[in-house]
Amino acid sequence: MLRSLTLGLALALAPLALNAQATTNCADGTTSTATGRGACSGHGGVGKKAAKATKSTTKSEAKSAAKSEMKSTAKSDQKATTKAAASDTKAATKTAKAESKTTASPTDANGASAKCKDGTYSHAASRRGACSRHGGVSEWLKS
Repeated sequence: MLRSLTLGLALALAPLALNAQATTNCADGTTSTATGRGACSGHGGVGKKAAKATKSTTKSEAKSAAKSEMKSTAKSDQKATTKAAASDTKAATKTAKAESKTTASPTDANGASAKCKDGTYSHAASRRGACSRHGGVSEWLKS
């Protein structure tokens, strides 16, 4: 009983399953649920109009997908370039500020914080490390 019920249900649902599958249009006007080679072998081959339409649709879909990918890549590249440029500008500004603070000549006593043991002057912002490569501090000029 259960077997016949199952078989009856399978037969009733078979047309629905066939409609859900992809179909191929054959040259003689019939359709086939098979795809790929041999899909319409007994019906004069795949219909040329249907094959062309499928082929052109596939090509146009591929082109549009490639276009949108290129646009997306271009936008992300532009954002990355803008971020890198901003980062470079910030780094250059920091470097320029640091150089302006430390470019005072070691022989220039104006604004120096310490006189080193080798006779040069340190313009360090803090006492830590002042004259470290010049034999140490001989005397502090600023307190």
